[in-house]
This record gives sequence, C-alpha cells and structure tokens, in this order.
Amino acid sequence: MADTFPLKELRQLLEKARTVDADLKQFGAKNHKYQWNPPAALSDVEEFEREFGVALPEGYRDFLLQAGDGGAGPFYGLFSLKQVRGWLGWPLEPEKPPVLRPGMSEVETDEEKNWKRGCIPIESEGDTYFTCLMVTGPDCGRVVYIDYEGSWVFFPREPDFLSWYTRWLRDTGNGYQRLGWFATDLAGDEESLCRHYQCAESEEEQWLAIVSMQKFPALSQKSVELVRTAMTDRLTMPDARGVLELLHRTGIDQWFLEWRWEAGLYPQVVREVYRLAFQMDLPSKPIINRWWRRIYQQLFQLPQEVWHSALEILAESGEVSLSDVSGLLEYAESPVRDDLPRDFRLFPDAEEHIDIWVKLLQEPPTSNTLNSTLIVLPLVRDERLLHALQALVEEYPSKAAVSVLAEIEHEFLNPQWPGIPRPYWLQLDFWQKADLGIDRTPPPDGIALHPFIALGMEEVFHHIPSTAYDWNRDFERIKTLKLIPSEKNIRVWNAKILKSDGMKSKEKGSRKVIIESPCEEFPPDPFYFDLHDWSTISRMPNLTALMIEEVCVDDFSFLAGCQNVRKLSLRNTNFMDCRLLLELKNLQSVDLRLCHLTHKEALDKLQGVQIEL
Repeated sequence: MADTFPLKELRQLLEKARTVDADLKQFGAKNHKYQWNPPAALSDVEEFEREFGVALPEGYRDFLLQAGDGGAGPFYGLFSLKQVRGWLGWPLEPEKPPVLRPGMSEVETDEEKNWKRGCIPIESEGDTYFTCLMVTGPDCGRVVYIDYEGSWVFFPREPDFLSWYTRWLRDTGNGYQRLGWFATDLAGDEESLCRHYQCAESEEEQWLAIVSMQKFPALSQKSVELVRTAMTDRLTMPDARGVLELLHRTGIDQWFLEWRWEAGLYPQVVREVYRLAFQMDLPSKPIINRWWRRIYQQLFQLPQEVWHSALEILAESGEVSLSDVSGLLEYAESPVRDDLPRDFRLFPDAEEHIDIWVKLLQEPPTSNTLNSTLIVLPLVRDERLLHALQALVEEYPSKAAVSVLAEIEHEFLNPQWPGIPRPYWLQLDFWQKADLGIDRTPPPDGIALHPFIALGMEEVFHHIPSTAYDWNRDFERIKTLKLIPSEKNIRVWNAKILKSDGMKSKEKGSRKVIIESPCEEFPPDPFYFDLHDWSTISRMPNLTALMIEEVCVDDFSFLAGCQNVRKLSLRNTNFMDCRLLLELKNLQSVDLRLCHLTHKEALDKLQGVQIEL
C-alpha cells in the first residue's frame, strides 16, 4: 500500500464536489450522492488478484484499500470489488496482449471474440456503456470507455486511474458542465486551454481546445474572442452541432448560422437550427420564427436525410399546413419515407387532412411506411378513414390494422360530445384475454357473456357460477344489476393499450380502462366471454332495476328484452336513440343525464315515466 496515496486531498475534493453539486444535478450523482463505500479488506483485494491472475494497478488498488470499495464516480459511481466480479463476464487472459489500445474508436468483434480481455469493468455509464480499467499490457492502469458491443471505444487522456478520478473531483468542484462523456475533452482552466490553442501543432488540437471550453459556466472576454476567431476559420465546417451551446454563450451562434445559410450550407444549418430549438435549454419560439420561412422555401431541395429536422421546425412554427409539405411523399424513399407519417402527425392541422392519411393507408401492406401510419393515424370520426381501414383489414388483417380499425369504429360508437364526459371504453389486457378465452372460437350455439356483466353479478351473489345450470339460475334470480365503474371492478384507469394511445391520450385524454377479471378460466359451455356483447342482460326475466353508467355499450338492443325493468339508469353512456325506451312496458323511471340523445320526441310518449335529463 503506497504511502503517497493522496487520501486527504481526495477527501477535500470530494467534499467540495458534494457542496458545489448539492442538488445532485451532475449525471449519476443521485445514485452515488458523493459518498464512498467503506474501504475494501486487503484479503478481498488479494483474493481477487489471485482469482483472475492479475495485479491491480497501484492507484486503483490504493483507492479500494484507503478511500472506498466503490462509491462516488463520474457516472453512476464506481463499482465495489464484488460488483466488478459480477460484471466481469469475460476471461482476462493476462498471458495475451490486450486488444484495446489508445487511438482506436471501435473493435472488429468478428475478428476478435474476447476483445475485452485485459480490462475490468469499474463503473456503469448507463445503457450498454461501461468504464473499464486496463489491468494488463502496456496501457495497464489507464481508464477506457467501451460499449458492450464494441461499437465505441475511447481512452481519456489521463495516464492512470488516480489522475482520471482526481480530475473528475476537481472539475465537479469547479462547477464545470459536462457535455457528453467525462474526460473526452481537455483538462484545465480557461487560461490553460487558451495556451493549448495557441501552441497547438495541428488544427485538430486547436479544435479540441475550443470544444473543451464548453464545460465552463461562463467565459472571459479573452476566451470569447478566441472562440470567435476560431469559428471564423471554420465557417464551412461540415457539422457545428457539437459547439452550438458554446457559440450561443459567446453570442455568435446566429451570425455563424446566417453566414452558413448564405453560403448555401442548407442541410447543415437545418440540423443546427433543430439542435438549437429542440435539444438545448433555450426558448424555441424565437429560433423557429427566425428560420422557418427560409427552411420552407428550401424544403423540396433539401436532401431527404434532413427532412425530419425541417418538418419538425415547420410544424412547430404553426405557420405551415400539412398540405403544404405532403408533396414530399411523391419523392420520399425508404427509410425516410417510413418516418414521414410521424413527421406529418406533428402538424397542428394533421386531423384536418384526412385525404393524406387515406393515401398513406394505401401504402403496400407490409411496408414500414404503413406500420408508421397505423401508429400515428389520427383517431377521428371520419367515414373516409373508416372505409380505408376496412379495405386494408379485408386485404391484410394484421394485428396493428385490426386494432386501429377498432379505434376508429369506437369513434363512431362512442363519439366525444362537447360538455359530456366520454364514457369509459372497457378493455382487458393480453393475459386476461388469454385466461378468459376472449379470442377463441365460440362454442356452437354459444351464449355471449360480457365480463363486466359477470362482475356485476358477482357483486350481487358474491360468486361466479361454475356450471351452465348455475349461470341460468342466477339469471333467473337477479333483480338488480349495477354496471358502474369503481375501484372494485377497474384494474387500470386511463390505460394505454395500443401504441396509438400515447398520441390519443395527449390529445383527448384516454378513457380506456382495464376491468378486473371475473375469473381466471373460460366459462362453462355454452357460455363464452365477449367484450362487445351485452345481450345476456335480456336473459334476466326478473330484472327490475338496471343501472349502466359511465361506460360505452356496443349495442343497446338488449333493452327490448328487459320487459320487467322499472328503474333504468343509462347516465353518461353512449345511449342515443330514445325510441328503444318505448319497448320497456313497465318502465317507471329513467336517468339519461350526460347522454347525447336523438329522437327525443319518443320521450313524450313515455307516459307516467320519471325522466332525468
């Protein structure tokens, strides 16, 4: 154990970092909270070294033994030695030279299966990215960032673990911002970066100094002038998105973009305006107002790979109609064509141009363009959409097409009326449908039974019948049936079941609910569960009180069989046709509040019936 290990300095730097980032705003800080684990036992470290046949680099070994066995670190925090062992899913093979080396950016994984040999994982960066430490070979002791699939490799400049870790503490304590992976930029303060720029022997090193200035919360006038000088020499650079935040803070972002636009660098500027407007913490409206007209004028001349960025800018402007850009469909090629429906859906008037969506529904049935269309299709009550979807399902009854057709049919069955809460649409999840046999072929001469009716009967009799005889007996016995959503019979309120629900709930508020399962098996033959058939209510001859409230009913024709019902509530359902009530000869009261009624003249014929409207 080295006597020169800077434990006191590290503790001071850690305390300063904790104080400066008291709100835990830095990436991963909420996970490690700037706390070290207790130090590792020497026996554990030596056992690890024996097990894997390596000697841990001195700085890292001393850190484990004196500072902490994992804890605070640049990303989600350093692993404990136990976690290192758990994540180490490859042989270290210390007798072979490591594959990883400074200067490489990715690994040919086909050529070298065990490309991670010689390094151990010491930290997760999130997703499939890890911080590793070289423990064999000429770069032993250096930190390396990797993607688990080998598609990205980066060695920070710091020569060893302790230098890398100390830099993180110092940068955090100085309040430096982190853009991207820690230590992929240059270390140092403003003065040292200015010197690096002036003494750099290559344009690449100069540019690295400029990019590294993005970490400073504020820049001195000297640094601002240096950035302006550097960008004047790089007005035609291929891609400036990586330094836009720095340009914005120095006040030259718009000058820079204006010059590039005048130089005809339209695709580059579109991408850069998109980043300014949508990917940085800036007010987007002034940026979009400044650029949307020019982008629209160039839209049909832009390369297809920037259409997404251009269309989102135009949609957000509120000044461009979907019909103004739909002509792109004539020229679009895959994969850009496949994303156009999503881009079109961003326009505020997307629901007003059903002809465009009908055209998209005529794309080849197996195309990704059609799949994208089905995901974002406006769910509106329109005959053209309904007919287009019916034709599609007849030709190609995919699960997605069938589901979206059901959504559009529901718009006709259960429209959204002004001032009336939309009745709930009763659903079951995938596993419930499987348990209850919802999608199985009904038995011959079967009797449909809605699961929600079964739940209503269970509330009355406190059981679910197990035989057909018991079902028919309960139908005979029941006198009052309440079918009203409550915490007892609803499992999930405002459920998102289809991909389109995300868009629909954003626009209108989801009114889908997943009901509880009345049981976990098929009902006895000849009964079968059906989410759309309410006709079993007409099989209840002694029913005198029926309350169906706040739900969408597929078909109210069953009311004709409810001859003994005296008290009826259809409050806040999708009931409309008042003529159906004339079939109920013993009706004494009916609650039709929050219903959108038609043929109300029929109500005048309900002599002696108390009607609530």
